[in-house]
Amino acid sequence: MELGLQRVILELDCQGLMKLIKDPAAMRSSIRGLCFDISELGKSFSDFRVEWVRREANSVAHICAHMVSATERCLFWLDLIPD
Repeated sequence: MELGLQRVILELDCQGLMKLIKDPAAMRSSIRGLCFDISELGKSFSDFRVEWVRREANSVAHICAHMVSATERCLFWLDLIPD
């Protein structure tokens, strides 16, 4: 939002989490707070989609997940993805 982006695709390699985010009944889940936060943030964009990708095809996300630390919890790339 801070970058002025209006269209966002959240790619997940966890089908269970994807279904919980897309399903309003997820509020009964033990991670309902996370699902609610993601859903509410998604409303800030003109186009927000949650898509599932095979874990094998999501190697970039795996690499990126290892790049965060306790002090730097959020990283993003707009034009170039990490090697």
